[in-house]
Amino acid sequence: MENVNKNFSQPLFIMVQIYSSLTGVAKKNYYWSISGMIRSNTNFYKQKYISKTIAEHFAVNFPDVNPFTLKWEKRKNYGVEGKKSSIVFEHTTPIGVITKKILKMKTENEILDELNSYSGISLISRNEDNLLAKKGYRTKRYDWVSAYSECGIEVITESEYNDYKNSLMVVK
Repeated sequence: MENVNKNFSQPLFIMVQIYSSLTGVAKKNYYWSISGMIRSNTNFYKQKYISKTIAEHFAVNFPDVNPFTLKWEKRKNYGVEGKKSSIVFEHTTPIGVITKKILKMKTENEILDELNSYSGISLISRNEDNLLAKKGYRTKRYDWVSAYSECGIEVITESEYNDYKNSLMVVK
């Protein structure tokens, strides 16, 4: 991931420099361009966490599928609520928060460090995503661990997933 971030940090730094010299509508448009670039860069990230709700959903309904390898484009294959996927690829640190931090940075190395320290993507359920939104955490969240905890969202890593999956199978 660090190579992707290194290749990405240079053009992002140039855009941040240009952004700082703009005003008005041009500045607003550049903000959204930079935010979109950062969001696009996260497409290269593999999800770091899944909620226990998602872990149970996969263990019970799709035991042969590793949810940590799930691609965004395939999410609806594993559950739909209305027209929306029941699985949400959630930015643990909202893109807007990352964008605002990066726009204040003065060097490419600062930007690279921020990209390398990104907290990652988490798969959560639609209901868990709705809880985050209800508590005001959809776009404003500086401590994702506390926000998840407040909403009762427990996450596990890929290395914890198989043990968790096996514990669910023993219970049945």
